[in-house]
Amino acid sequence: MAAGTTYKQCSCRDDHGRRLGQKCARLRRANGAWSSRHGTWYYQVELPPYPDGSRRNPLRLGGFATHDDAEQELAAARDLLAIATPGDLEGRIQIADLIQLALKATRQLPDPAAVRKAARLGHDPGAAQVTVDQRLDKWLAAKKNLRAGTARSYEAHVRLYYRPHIGHIRLNRLRVADVTSVFDAIDERNDAITRRRSSRAVTSCVTSESPLESLADRAA
Repeated sequence: MAAGTTYKQCSCRDDHGRRLGQKCARLRRANGAWSSRHGTWYYQVELPPYPDGSRRNPLRLGGFATHDDAEQELAAARDLLAIATPGDLEGRIQIADLIQLALKATRQLPDPAAVRKAARLGHDPGAAQVTVDQRLDKWLAAKKNLRAGTARSYEAHVRLYYRPHIGHIRLNRLRVADVTSVFDAIDERNDAITRRRSSRAVTSCVTSESPLESLADRAA
């Protein structure tokens, strides 16, 4: 299991405007100990590789006021990464994906207990926390070789139907009735479009016939 590290960092900049980060002299006292008045705490831990075997960037998160806060968050990250056994590469990759998605969406780590329960039941650990909206983002991002028209069509369906109706639902709580509601919404939208078109057609017909009606009235 990855051990991870904690460290301090600040937003000070050098004469060229570059951030000093961990190199700021004010971060440490004369005896080498961390300063209690300058900088905030961060942690870093290695993540499993991507499915294709390429290396992920380490998980780095900071802004913690105390060392204990950073250590507590690091311990939670270690607990998550330890849920899948070292030999379960697929499980470790799923958990790494979940961590990155959760942090992007909420700036918080997933709940280790919920992920552990999903893994024990043989479910995708990511489904314990990831919403339909987050999975749709990932799905659309993976569609890189589509024709422009197809890509626009997919994006429109996601934006108009899936996000508004089921985007907030977690994947592990998605039910057939939820998906059915999307198709009901599509049917309602199509019916509304049909009614508007019919209304415009009738209005146009009345407008075009009105001069004839006027002539008929005169003839009478």
